[in-house]
Amino acid sequence: SYIIIHKHKMVSTAAALAAPTLSQHAKTTTQHIMREMMGVRRVFLPKSGTLSAEALQDLAYKLQQTGSNIEINAVLIATASDDHDDDNNNNIPIAESGLSGLVQNIVRVDDLDFDAVTKKTPDFFTGYSADTEPNKKNYTDNLHGIQNLARAIHRMTPTPAITVCNGNTTDGGFAMCLGRYNLATIHSTFQILHPLRGLSLEGGLSFALPRLAFRKSKTIIPLDKVLALTGYQANCYDMVTTGLATHFMEADKLDALERDLGNLYPFGDKASAAFALDEMMSLYSSGNTLEDDAFANDFKWVPVDPNDSKDAPFRLGEHKRSLLVDLAVAFQDIFNEDSVVGVVERLKEVKGSDTEDGEIKDHAARFLDGIEARSPLAVHATFRLLNEGRARQKLEDCLQREEAVQSKLMAGSDFKAWAGRDAGSSSSPVWKHKTVADVIADEVEELFG
Repeated sequence: SYIIIHKHKMVSTAAALAAPTLSQHAKTTTQHIMREMMGVRRVFLPKSGTLSAEALQDLAYKLQQTGSNIEINAVLIATASDDHDDDNNNNIPIAESGLSGLVQNIVRVDDLDFDAVTKKTPDFFTGYSADTEPNKKNYTDNLHGIQNLARAIHRMTPTPAITVCNGNTTDGGFAMCLGRYNLATIHSTFQILHPLRGLSLEGGLSFALPRLAFRKSKTIIPLDKVLALTGYQANCYDMVTTGLATHFMEADKLDALERDLGNLYPFGDKASAAFALDEMMSLYSSGNTLEDDAFANDFKWVPVDPNDSKDAPFRLGEHKRSLLVDLAVAFQDIFNEDSVVGVVERLKEVKGSDTEDGEIKDHAARFLDGIEARSPLAVHATFRLLNEGRARQKLEDCLQREEAVQSKLMAGSDFKAWAGRDAGSSSSPVWKHKTVADVIADEVEELFG
């Protein structure tokens, strides 16, 4: 049975009696489905990859309520496929167990052909649509909804969130991935695009990204800076390797995972529940071993300590390569500069060098192009948000800081220049500053003041 919530009306089956009660303020104007199947709840996100402000608040509330329900084993979050339209979500049979057949037919991530996968993958979740919102004053409502969604998912206990990000995740959409498990598929990507709009980080990214920066001796590998400043698009290799995702799973196993989660009896205690779910995630993981899964899940939230000289226990299988990690290691000294201006100047030096390797020079040029295409003020804000997020900050501290900075950027000239461009235009807006060197310190301080 399932619940479908449409704009201005609610249609429910008998399952609604056992479902979490909606908050009074969020009973209308939502665009997602929560289905009940025995001991699991499944959230179907819209194929658009975005939610309205009301829908974000509604989903945050429902996840908060469901997460505290000891009778529910897990909440599974994924996009709706072509077979899961509103009127068809009740037709999936419940099998006794899909585990035995699943393990026999497992496909390892290193056996898959990434080059054959089209880059035109659908969106998983991008948060809210800044491009199509008819009323610009609603931007701050959307932002508040994303921040509340991040809070709700990260705090879900004892019932955890299991997110299957089968598509593109961008910017604040990563709030949907802040739960205990984040499963990538061959179609999964992650990218930060907001600085191209004159905006910065949101959805807890200033908390999550610095915790990807694993240590090598006393040097921090700046995965966060490469991702956030340049617009690098991480693929599923990158995501699983760095901890953006905790596991790799074949996309067509999603329904089987839902059935098996539903067939588990309520655990009653957190330790038993955690053990059983960890085992199930490992059985469904096609690309990394149980040991590697455990590392990725733990590693995702390890606070960064620049003074810790111990090497991180980095293990993900020698057969795997992550271009993101390779580039972050190669350019670690540059992206660990104390300022954005320092990063840009060093990249220019490498790009124009007569002695550097040609491939390194090409990557330096791409990084430089990525930074220079973005709003200089937004790049400065992003750089500082990441630095402050590295200082053992709690999620709530990061969320409040992000919302304060983003609200000011939304009222600023760069975002207005982007929002006021011609519909469908691919040209860059005219930013207030031509380069990051033109941004004065007081302007950055005003965003954080």
